[in-house]
Amino acid sequence: MRYARANPSTAQTDTALIAAPPTGERIKVRSVFVSSDTAMTVTIEEGSTTLWRQYVAASGGSMAPPAVLPWFESPTTATAMTYTTSVAGNVFMAVAYEVGP
Repeated sequence: MRYARANPSTAQTDTALIAAPPTGERIKVRSVFVSSDTAMTVTIEEGSTTLWRQYVAASGGSMAPPAVLPWFESPTTATAMTYTTSVAGNVFMAVAYEVGP
């Protein structure tokens, strides 16, 4: 299992979260945790495709708990995942993922 973390305090747009895997492989997300001190939307994307979106209340958080099967995976191989926040705020995000065919 691999892990990616982000902890921005300013609004983010298409900010790198997980680097592109090798040719022929894709990212498979097993768990996501997000918390924020500000009400906002946090989106994980691959290019212009939304893969996951979470609405976070002020001083709130949520988690897609670890799963045997991925919650979501890259639709294409060898492509990075990015994230976008709808507004500025202190955010913490942790993603557990695997890379494979």
